[in-house]
This record gives sequence, structure tokens and C-alpha cells, in this order.
Amino acid sequence: MGQKKSIFSIIFIALLFLGGVACSSIEDIPSPAPSAAPAPEIKNDGENRYPFPGPQALVAMGQSADYVVEGVVGPMWSRWEVDERGNTLIFTYATVNLTHVFKGALPPTITVKNVGGQVGDEVMFYSHVPQFWSEGEHVFLFLNSRIGYLWGRQGEPSKIVINTDDNAEFVDELVSVKDLRALIVESQPK
Repeated sequence: MGQKKSIFSIIFIALLFLGGVACSSIEDIPSPAPSAAPAPEIKNDGENRYPFPGPQALVAMGQSADYVVEGVVGPMWSRWEVDERGNTLIFTYATVNLTHVFKGALPPTITVKNVGGQVGDEVMFYSHVPQFWSEGEHVFLFLNSRIGYLWGRQGEPSKIVINTDDNAEFVDELVSVKDLRALIVESQPK
């Protein structure tokens, strides 16, 4: 039974990835139900687990995103939900207190809804979907809207984590917050 469940989970995750499931929402999200589990206790050390996309790619990301923001992650929670395709998945909700809105018009605090997370002993994570690891995390987010949702684009990072030294530490390069902000501002129409 356990092996069957594992094989089904792997196939299901592969289908979701290929189907492009990655969404975030800024709609009014109800508070977690009493049965909702807290967000995963996994801590990120402030390092982005992918190479720096480069200045040109970062500018392109900013140009193609509907919303580009910087902020600090607040309270988070995860729960099981049925998605728009009828699949029962774990979704994580993270509030983000915005410090800069580079593109788009958003309230000072948003709630981001992403597929993936942890409820009890069940864990679901998806590649190319921004995961929120801990309250207080300093982040840049590149988001597109789709039928009332914000979502990170497939195939490239849509969340950049800033470490305690005010740098984005990628696997191949260290980029300062000041330089990131300058590239993001450069990406916006004059």
C-alpha cells in the first residue's frame, strides 16, 4: 500500500508540474481553520538554491511580471484544499508585509497562496513554486495574475530570498539588495 501511494504521489507531482500548477492569491483569505496545521518548520539559511539569473534575465522577469514587490514574510499556515481542477492538494498561505512595490498596485499586506507545504506528516513541494520557509524572511517576489490569483512563473525563480547581510546569496554569486532594487527599477517602463 505504501509503495503504491509513493508511486501515485510521484506521478501526480509530475503531472502537476507539467500542467503548470503554481498559483498565489491576493484575495481576502479567511483565517486558518482550527484544524489547519502550521506552515513547515523548515528553515532557510537565506541562500537561493539556484544560480543568479543575470542582470538581463532579472530585468526581463521584472518586465514580464504583473507585480514586483519586496517585503517580509509574516504568519503562515497550510491546509488541504481542492484546486480548480478538482485535485486535493496542500496549499500554504503566507502573509507578506510589503516594504516596496515596484510594479502594480497592492495593499501594504498581502496573503500569498501557493500550492505545496505540510499538513501533519504529509508534505508536498513543487519545483518553480515559491515556498515560504519562515516568518521574518526578507523576499523579492515576481508575480503574474490569473483569474484573481498571483502566481510565480514556471521555469525561473519568482522569489528571491535576502540574507541577514542584505544580500541575495545565489549558488554562484552574491548580489546586494541595492543592486537588485536598481535592476528591478531599470526593468520598469519610464
